Amino acid sequence: MSMAEAQEVSASAASVTRSEVIARASKWLNPPVPYSMYAPYKDGYRRDCSGYVTMAWNIEPDMYGGLNTVTLPGVSHPITKDELKTADIMLNGGPGSENENGHVLIFDKWADASRTSYWAYEQAPPQTVYRKVPYPYFNNNSSFKPYRYNKIVDDTPSRGSQP
Repeated sequence: MSMAEAQEVSASAASVTRSEVIARASKWLNPPVPYSMYAPYKDGYRRDCSGYVTMAWNIEPDMYGGLNTVTLPGVSHPITKDELKTADIMLNGGPGSENENGHVLIFDKWADASRTSYWAYEQAPPQTVYRKVPYPYFNNNSSFKPYRYNKIVDDTPSRGSQP
């Protein structure tokens, strides 16, 4: 899927609330969904990181099981670390991030007052996890940047600013 096609998908997609995103992401935790970039899909979505975000953001999957790390920027926009809220993402994406070169996870809330780590929903080998992640990502990987889905709706106070 091209970036233009991703933007088209986003334009036709319904909005989703932050609490809906977290509820959808949580469904893959119990039982944890095994990670896979290939079929069989789960509920029409690829069982990889970007398929997981596509599912959580309630974007209708295409024949390839959802958006990927290259096309996610087409339905979202960069934000700052201070703007992070529940249901935003940390993305190592864009051109060149196909296959194992990119990754994405769903931000839940800060794990500490100094904002050096956060709780996140992540689809990574071997399965879906909810875990504490150092900011911006493990090994201080500065390729990860915060993004916000263009169709997200605030419905509850964000836990993003709370440790």
